[in-house]
Amino acid sequence: MLTQQLEDRRLLAGPELIAIRPDAGALLQSGDTLSIAPREFNLLFKGGADLNESTINSNTVRLVRSGGDGTFGDGNEQQIALGYVGLDEPGSTDPEELQRIVFRTASSASHNPTDDLTDPAAVLNSFPDDTYRIEIIGAGGNVLENNSGEAFNSGVNYALPFRLDRGAQVVAVVPQPVERLTNGDLSQKKDTIVVHFDGQALDTDDANDPKFFRLVDTSGSLSTADDVTSVPSAAVYDQAAATVTLTFDSDIPEGTYRLDVGYSADGTTANSGAIHVGSLFANSGTIQSGYTKDGFLGDANGMNNDASDVDLYRVQLDATGQLTINAAPHAGMALTVRVLNANLTAEVVAPTTGAAGAIVNSMPILAPGEYVVEVSSASGTGSYGLEIQSNVAAAVSDDNSSVNTATKLGVLGAAGVEVSSAISAQNVPLPPYPGSQDEPGHRQIQREQHIGASGTASSTPQPITVYRYNFPANIGIDSNGVPYPNEMTAREREIIRGIFDVLAKESGYEFVEVDSSAPNPGLRVGKGDLRAVASGLGPNSGVAGIFTGAAVTANKFVYPTSSTYGDGFTETMTHEILHALGLGHSYEIPATMSGIAAPGQVSPGDNDIVHLQRIVPPNSTDIDLFQFQLQDAGTFKAEAVAERLSNPSMLDSVLTLYRQTSSGNVEMVAQNDHYFGHDAYLEIDLEPGTYFVGVTSAGNDDYDPRVPDSGSGGTTDG
Repeated sequence: MLTQQLEDRRLLAGPELIAIRPDAGALLQSGDTLSIAPREFNLLFKGGADLNESTINSNTVRLVRSGGDGTFGDGNEQQIALGYVGLDEPGSTDPEELQRIVFRTASSASHNPTDDLTDPAAVLNSFPDDTYRIEIIGAGGNVLENNSGEAFNSGVNYALPFRLDRGAQVVAVVPQPVERLTNGDLSQKKDTIVVHFDGQALDTDDANDPKFFRLVDTSGSLSTADDVTSVPSAAVYDQAAATVTLTFDSDIPEGTYRLDVGYSADGTTANSGAIHVGSLFANSGTIQSGYTKDGFLGDANGMNNDASDVDLYRVQLDATGQLTINAAPHAGMALTVRVLNANLTAEVVAPTTGAAGAIVNSMPILAPGEYVVEVSSASGTGSYGLEIQSNVAAAVSDDNSSVNTATKLGVLGAAGVEVSSAISAQNVPLPPYPGSQDEPGHRQIQREQHIGASGTASSTPQPITVYRYNFPANIGIDSNGVPYPNEMTAREREIIRGIFDVLAKESGYEFVEVDSSAPNPGLRVGKGDLRAVASGLGPNSGVAGIFTGAAVTANKFVYPTSSTYGDGFTETMTHEILHALGLGHSYEIPATMSGIAAPGQVSPGDNDIVHLQRIVPPNSTDIDLFQFQLQDAGTFKAEAVAERLSNPSMLDSVLTLYRQTSSGNVEMVAQNDHYFGHDAYLEIDLEPGTYFVGVTSAGNDDYDPRVPDSGSGGTTDG
């Protein structure tokens, strides 16, 4: 008889971890290095984890640092205090909530003066740079369990190592410190600022160089146009104390200041070190361009009064045009401004010098290309303001839906660019969505009519329809003139708002809640005695809710108490709201409009959405693509401002960034659809190259940038 040894397979019992996500970023892998301290860690477990909330604590889920040596098991490890560890929704019994643990450190600061970094028994209240392990305990007497009492990971501990490396951190700034003199008197050093670091060793040359410490008088405003910069005459680094003491030429006067640490903001005498301003365009109704800078002459060679200091700014002209340069010394200087070619080998515009007041250079007409603006001092050193403008017009058109027709923004640099435009209905006829009553296979019976739409003719998309609704104080008046109050609770109103949000994401409707006294209040939504809206319906009529032409009303006798999202109240109100939007009953198919739910069906169901989209399709197809070049590696930021405008737009924006490859194709690099509310935002480090950024509506996020007018499914505009 032959025997065969089978592979040993054992069924894992207890919760099983599948991933760890810091904040909303990428999944954390073993050995990763993070440059930003996460505010929270999400521990994601396999479905059905059924975590026992009472076993989730700082003993079963831990964050441990190595103690500075990058190794574990040598006795100098320290545990990090957790401000919170538990379910994302404490007390929840939702199965989905019972498969995720969230923990947050007590502080994301790199330094806490009460922490003893040398005591292995100390629980730290800071989150310093080090090597860490996330530990989940499955072995021993105090372990993470599920509600069946089964230990995490079949009784085996888990640890995932990663490193936090943010670089040196400023932990405190002490302006004009007070010291005690030898005679016991207190004295304030009004010309001094002491900067405290977190103890990581700094580069000695940089830490003792005044140019890396810039004190900016902001004049109490958010504008940078009125900023005045001062650089200390000396910067003295004390590594043992982890401080840099800054001494200025004179006492620091009273004012509102900002101290910039670690970045020398002026260009150098070498073109490779010049500030890359990028392309500049004439300001118009659609383009806002130009460069404004608060510079400082004299911060070279470890000094703040080096008369040989020169600042350089690289400027790009994308077409024949003129530059206007306004350089204004703030005090005690006479500036010299001239324009050089890109290689610094030829003078394009002769020097212009001026003292005390502004210098304005009206340039001759220049050919397209790169130029270098040089700012130097004819006498004195110190702060100056610089403005550079161009009269080159940018070609902005709404016909920019593909990479071949994208609006060209030239070379992107420190100046950036602001574009004002809109996502609007396009003149590209589209076929109707499916779901009409005359489509093949559609079943229409006499007692019901799903929707009134029919036909197959293409049509030009219309702007997104704004649909208003309100919660009136009263839902009607009885025969005696007594008002019926609206008894809908605050929780139920949130459910109604959620229903409208879901429908807005699937259709060409944009729902807006207004006050019931508004000139156009729209659909009235309430709860109470149905006799207020339909006199023939008594409390026990069996009707849970009703749509009566201008109002949707829930029966308070069916739903007497506050409801939760997803219950019968949600189903009923979704059904009645869909009636208000034009949907009829559909009893022969699974749908909210039939009351027949398919297994696992949500509300509204697929058939409801098909019918709704046939009536009001999500036809925001507009794509605005903008092309730009990067000549240097750096951090790219793009931001859509629609919801935050002084007159808010209804646009729910999507930003998509594409890179042109060496073969001439394009590939997606990043995408975002919600950051500041409905306004999208991107921030990412990029290498030199050609890029495209697309602006579209939510729902229109899967277009092909190589194909004109390839957008579809957008649900907003503006």
